[in-house]
Amino acid sequence: MRALIALTGVSMMLLVSCGVIADDNAATAQGTPISVETVNAMAEDPVFAGLLNFEPAGSESVLRGATARNSLDFAIRTETIVNEAERWGLEVTIDQQKVASGLTAAGVDPAGLSDEALDQVGRQLSAYDLLSARFSGLAEPTEEDLRLLYDGAPVLWERTCMLAITASVESEDTVNEALDSGGTLRTTAVAHDGVEIAADPEEACAGEGDLPPDLVDVVNEAPIDEVTGPVAISPQGPEVLVWFVVEERQELSFEEVRQDAMLLAERFATQPVDAWIAFVMVNSVEVNPRYGGPVQMVDDLRGGVSARVTRPDAPPPAPPVIDDFELTVPES
Repeated sequence: MRALIALTGVSMMLLVSCGVIADDNAATAQGTPISVETVNAMAEDPVFAGLLNFEPAGSESVLRGATARNSLDFAIRTETIVNEAERWGLEVTIDQQKVASGLTAAGVDPAGLSDEALDQVGRQLSAYDLLSARFSGLAEPTEEDLRLLYDGAPVLWERTCMLAITASVESEDTVNEALDSGGTLRTTAVAHDGVEIAADPEEACAGEGDLPPDLVDVVNEAPIDEVTGPVAISPQGPEVLVWFVVEERQELSFEEVRQDAMLLAERFATQPVDAWIAFVMVNSVEVNPRYGGPVQMVDDLRGGVSARVTRPDAPPPAPPVIDDFELTVPES
């Protein structure tokens, strides 16, 4: 994908679009609702706060944003792990004694946890152990394993065949004039210095992970066979403008990507299951914009990856308050 791939080092770091979520739900994970009530109960639990090393909310104060997002992260991770374990054919049952022993070893009194927090911890630990054991067998994947990987990562098999050109901000008028005069993206790139072909469908079609994050939503929503742009993106340097035409959208079949699924299996067999969970979270979780921004990949302290709810967009500034005034009409 030429320059568009060079503009981003992101692989599988995709944003989840925000859908319409009921106001009593903070998020949905693979369609499973996560209620605001559950998140609040976890955030207000001082024992749970100590387990996750964050400050609990006081009942007399407004819930801190970071505290709420920590609790929401945990709840999203729980539902994602449980859902994935069940999708992989595993029966998630909570061994209360094992959970209690694990909490005690971590210095936490299980009896001190709220019901909501204990349920979240128990289900997450139980499902995580099952899924970790299941993924350890992916070194020699079965046909069923490959199918499950394929079905669990549809975004990896979607391709957009597009011709795209890039230019500096200073070249915007030059490119627009060329296109308005009947030029194509390809002839414009050939005719003008500093205008480059960044993606060419004759060479390859792009997956979402090949695109700069600033461009993903625009490309997904663009009509077929129409020039879209300029779109400003911010790669690792000065702002760049992109014009593109989507020629075709493809969804690759299992047989077409079977070898890629094999590579995925080998990859996830040799690393903690957390990487797969983070990928699923990023691509299947919808967050109520009142409670957080989209889920994104982040590097964790152990050198791996995890997924976290981002801060919500700041509300627009309130309009200035204008004091009452009297209009004085000068005498004629």
